[in-house]
Formats: sequence, structure tokens, C-alpha cells
Amino acid sequence: MLLFLLKQQKDDPDYVIIPQLEGPANELTRLFWMTSYQSFSLFVAVDNNYKTRIVAQALIKYENQADFNWILQYTLSNLSVGLPLTYNTIFKELDSVLQANLLPISLSIQRAQINQSLLYQVNLVSINQVED
Repeated sequence: MLLFLLKQQKDDPDYVIIPQLEGPANELTRLFWMTSYQSFSLFVAVDNNYKTRIVAQALIKYENQADFNWILQYTLSNLSVGLPLTYNTIFKELDSVLQANLLPISLSIQRAQINQSLLYQVNLVSINQVED
């Protein structure tokens, strides 16, 4: 893959490639690239567990401020939020069984999956749209 990207960079001087090689064998451990014609954008956020989550993807033509404002507008008006501590409220009985039978690491993974199992849709509205 790195060789392919380096070849692309020869043909397009605006192509950005930043590899990170480590150790005596020059093992490729990280690779960043950006093309001059790239039109796919990923928007990421860090959650409360310090994990990176993809919150939106978009295909855009120009990559200008208007395009990014458009993406942000639709991202903010279509938020999905997980219910906190779902395992300890809605699935309390199931959590008791899991807690009795799983090791701490497995229990943590199962609780995270339970928390992500229920989502609700949030729509951003202005104060003018709220009725009494």
C-alpha cells in the first residue's frame, strides 16, 4: 500500500503521505495520506471512555467552508445518544447474571455492548420552535 501511495505522490505533488516506520526492519506502524481530490470526509469524536468514534461521514465535492457547514448542520440535527448505564437500570437482572459469571474484562465488554444497544434519536430545535 505504501509503495502504491508513493507512486501516486510522484504523479500528484499535492498528495500528502506521512508514514511512520519503526524498528530495525522498518515496520510500517502508521500511515496518513491525503489526496488533492479527496471528497470523502470523516468526522470523529472522543466519547466519555476516551474512545474515538466516527460520528458522521460525507461525500462532498469542494471541501470548502460551505460544505463543512452543511455537514455540521446535519450532524447536529441528527444526533444519536446512548442511554447511560443501561446495564444497571433496564437490564439489571441480566447484569446480575453476567456479574456472577464473567471475569471483569468480559463483564466490562458486555456492559459496553448493552449500553450501546439502545439508542434514541435527538433533533436539535431552536427555542422558537418549542411550544408551551
